[in-house]
Amino acid sequence: MEYIYDLLYCFMIYSVAGWCTEVIFATIRHGKFVNRGMLHGAYCPIYGFGLIIVIICLTPIKESWVVLFVASAVLTTLLEFITGFVLDKIFHRRWWDYSNKKFNIKGYICPQFSVIWGAACVLILKVIQPAVIFAVEAIWKPLFSVCAHFSKGYQPHFFVAFLSNSV
Repeated sequence: MEYIYDLLYCFMIYSVAGWCTEVIFATIRHGKFVNRGMLHGAYCPIYGFGLIIVIICLTPIKESWVVLFVASAVLTTLLEFITGFVLDKIFHRRWWDYSNKKFNIKGYICPQFSVIWGAACVLILKVIQPAVIFAVEAIWKPLFSVCAHFSKGYQPHFFVAFLSNSV
């Protein structure tokens, strides 16, 4: 059960970090603030889900840099394609479009971003994830335990509230 909580904490952290990264990139690109999330709030769940999938699937092979890079690029590109396709079909809107990039597939994915996602996942699994787990153990778990104690609730209520504010 502890592993599930760790993954939920990581989901939240990476969803917010992904939103921040997207907003910074879009703000620099457009010269003004652009909210890149599809939901209300400062988080992009695709980053949370994507990195949870990467953590679960690729942690066992993280010692091999080359294998980790290739597997990360393939896994995240597949996730990006599926997510882009599903969002487009459900909402009839594209949150990203790589149609102007060489060798794109239906504008959902392109090799340039596959390389970026592969490199980003190597950096995350090798450098950032150990720091995130340390922060979760040292700060988040004790903080939410205290909050849960004083609210007479349980930690899962926080996650439900966090996700329910998105609609």
